Amino acid sequence: MRYLVVFLSVISFSVLTNAQKQKVVGVVQNSNVEYLAGVELLLFYGDDTSVVAQTKSNEAGEFILEAHQGHYELKASKEGYSATYRPVIINLPQDQNVGVIQLQEVVKESKEPRGCIFGRKKKGRPLPESSGH
Repeated sequence: MRYLVVFLSVISFSVLTNAQKQKVVGVVQNSNVEYLAGVELLLFYGDDTSVVAQTKSNEAGEFILEAHQGHYELKASKEGYSATYRPVIINLPQDQNVGVIQLQEVVKESKEPRGCIFGRKKKGRPLPESSGH
């Protein structure tokens, strides 16, 4: 009987804890206002680096995360784009809409070595020889 009471208490606590989670929803776009699929979204608790929730955006750029009430940091990242961070505060008994998160494309630098023109090295002029005057 005692084990049954403990078991039911644990189950009740688990159900109540899950019921207190709120959804964090939003959309990810690039600078051309195009939806971005496959963006990794991580929700960190406060200043801690441990991940509370994570997901990827769908084809329409939409995402949904779930977390308990508290102060969080949301990171959105995708290869070829600079990562974006946004604070998220969940303190209402309703979903938190963070709106549109815009990722900026990273400008790739040329892999040509400096001093090259059209894939060939520039040839320098020889220095004039000193006449010894």
